Amino acid sequence: DVASDKGVLVASGSLADALDTRLASNQPADAAVRIGLSFRDGQGRYCRSFESATVDGIGCRGGGRWQLERTQRGRAPTDYRQAGSGDLAAMVATMMAGDPLDANAERVARDSGWRAQ
Repeated sequence: DVASDKGVLVASGSLADALDTRLASNQPADAAVRIGLSFRDGQGRYCRSFESATVDGIGCRGGGRWQLERTQRGRAPTDYRQAGSGDLAAMVATMMAGDPLDANAERVARDSGWRAQ
């Protein structure tokens, strides 16, 4: 789910698919990749936090791909963590410009291919 492209970590496989298509407000409870928040960063890029069994992190859309700005070891299937807690939540807070996207703004961004305006 993670690849390197010219020295940059990028999402691939099911992670890239989830970041491209899944809405945080409407996802299966048992999804292998869970989307947390969608937001815009200080550069105007769309970014999304995510969790999976192998890797958690923040991906930002740039150059037609999801560049992984922050990654950490994923949660074990039996681990319990409060959503949005820990290091990733702190990183999201420092990266986010304005408020997180609401369900409608997230849908519009997804439907436009996550292109920065």
